[in-house]
Amino acid sequence: MRRNKVTVVKCLIVMVLLGLTGEVVLSIYNKKGLGYFKTLIRNNLESQSEGVESPVLDWRDINNPHIDILKDKLKRGIINEKQAAEDALRKFKAHREKIAVTDDDNNNFFDDYPEESKKADTSIGTIVKKLGEIYTGVQELKTTLQSNYPTTPFISNATIIGMWNPEVTEPFREGPGERGEAYNILDTDPEKPFEKEMYETNKFNLLASNRISVNRTLPDYRSDACKRKSYPANLPKASVVVVFHNEAFSTLCRTIHSIINRSPHHLLSEIVLVDDASTQDHLGKQLEEYIANLGTVIHLVRLINRSGLIQARLAGADRAVGPVLIFLDSHCECTRGWLEPLLAEIAWDRKTVTTPDINVIRETNLAYRPGTREPSAGGFGVNVIFTWIQLPLSERSSMFNDRSYAFRTPTMAGGLFAIEKRYFEEIGTYDKEMKIWGGENVEISLRIWQCGGRLLTVTCSHVGHIFRKSTPYSWPGGTGIVTKNTKRSVEVWLDEYKYIWYLYNPSAYLMEVGDLTERHLIRDRLQCKPFRWYLDNIWPEAPINVYLDYAGALKVDQSQLCFDGGGKTDSKFPTLKTCHNGGGRQFFAYTRAKELTNDKMCLDGIKRNGSVTTTHCHHKKGNQEWRINTETRQFIHAVTHECLTFTGDDSHKPLTSPLELRPCDRNSAFQKWSFYQPQHIRTALERFTDRYTPQSL
Repeated sequence: MRRNKVTVVKCLIVMVLLGLTGEVVLSIYNKKGLGYFKTLIRNNLESQSEGVESPVLDWRDINNPHIDILKDKLKRGIINEKQAAEDALRKFKAHREKIAVTDDDNNNFFDDYPEESKKADTSIGTIVKKLGEIYTGVQELKTTLQSNYPTTPFISNATIIGMWNPEVTEPFREGPGERGEAYNILDTDPEKPFEKEMYETNKFNLLASNRISVNRTLPDYRSDACKRKSYPANLPKASVVVVFHNEAFSTLCRTIHSIINRSPHHLLSEIVLVDDASTQDHLGKQLEEYIANLGTVIHLVRLINRSGLIQARLAGADRAVGPVLIFLDSHCECTRGWLEPLLAEIAWDRKTVTTPDINVIRETNLAYRPGTREPSAGGFGVNVIFTWIQLPLSERSSMFNDRSYAFRTPTMAGGLFAIEKRYFEEIGTYDKEMKIWGGENVEISLRIWQCGGRLLTVTCSHVGHIFRKSTPYSWPGGTGIVTKNTKRSVEVWLDEYKYIWYLYNPSAYLMEVGDLTERHLIRDRLQCKPFRWYLDNIWPEAPINVYLDYAGALKVDQSQLCFDGGGKTDSKFPTLKTCHNGGGRQFFAYTRAKELTNDKMCLDGIKRNGSVTTTHCHHKKGNQEWRINTETRQFIHAVTHECLTFTGDDSHKPLTSPLELRPCDRNSAFQKWSFYQPQHIRTALERFTDRYTPQSL
């Protein structure tokens, strides 16, 4: 009995230290014994103490032909059982210091302390029961996978092989920008005076780009865990579609070379370049002659009229012949091992859409920056415009500290992603009535999730992208096109939550966006789930997924001034402007989480008698928690216990805030606030009764 206890406890310690599931531990223990784990744990702890990445178990230790699918399903579907087992383990740890677990057969600890032995038996029994539930769940999952797996899978009789190793590795070269290093133009450089002027052409350092080789070398940015990954031998081929409009010749060629140099040739069907009516000479005959000598199948599609990213990509997809489409922007650099991970996830599940870990290429000096240790996911604010977000909590737990794990992302940036061509067509490609660029990425993300697909960020695939602070191109039709595109998405996919969007975009009420019949028919045909399902299952932390206690234009007493979100969403100080009663940036809400918020920004109080600022909502209460005295109509800061006070200065002086924390005075008109609700705001909120209870303040 004691020996069994020792084995169970050691297996559990392995499970906690390495973040493994019960089935993995039991399976490997049965095959290799505890000695295997002792070495593994020792290496794990040593590497952690040295501050380097921990080793990762080879998942092929479990004999299952579709282990990648199983791993993904296991981590997502059995998470609750693992948590329950860990809860039981925590109970047992209360006795851990007293229980001396060793391999010594002469240890009579349990015999000498029967009461402790009984408690240990109970705790271990609970743990073993939970491990049994996990194991049973996994067996049922295997059966389900085998019964549901298609008779003619996308990959048939898959053979596991190692990571592709090209015959010629990237040489070490000296030169501007080599190895992804920054290239800064010196002040003494004779062309330095032209740097700023050339920057305006493409909104990045064109002078530096032109001096850096279009065939520059890059390090291998993959983690050790990713380098050890294996992929099926017969992955599907990909057609890479690159759309460009007046792109710099050097960055476009660098994009093309990085695709050719770092893609296994048997997986690259072709490159399809789509010229969206460029007007610069170097993108004419010069480009045609250049790509003709690259020794790779490259098709150049030219659009006569400026059509925008959406229509240009559709033209490229029509020309492509590969079973998988990969869309890239024209100022990217693919790195070693970028392609296989994207294709592998699609090969296992054709309804999976993959995006790489998008790294930053700085626009000032073209330095390649591989990013932080924790990757970002894609999301959107109440305005339904894409933004980068922290990894959702559900995915942090699913990753189990496995840096090679492909995680679910609520939305994608849209510039770089891979999708099976047939699946792309089945779900309705892009909304063809969306114009130019903007909003299409959120729309297709919602469609993928709500209609039975998956959207994954593949951390083992690194692609660099030049992020510009502004666009160098004109927008035919003006920037209002983004709002029109977004309204089309909102009307089809957000259900009753669209009324929240309208509160922040009142000008869109009467905006004409064309016929939506086809998009609604696609939703009906695919039997897509409601937006509430998306919030409950994919992204519970979404800013639009809030409960509102009070909402409207937040007005200070005895004045015509209202809170206003102002121009820049990252402005440090709030502003008060004349109330226009139109919602939008003057629409504020007091949520059930006790936050005063306008979209992603919250009022934040730092110290007593100090200024009140606006910062991104962190949803951790603290300085962003406010309480309401409904009798006096005062907002009381939860930390300082002082009241939100208008200083009386509405001059909008720079580096000053018109709001401060002051000792509460129930008679002060500058501390009395009310939510004003014009009729159109009341109407919208009444249609959203499951998240808003009408109240007056």
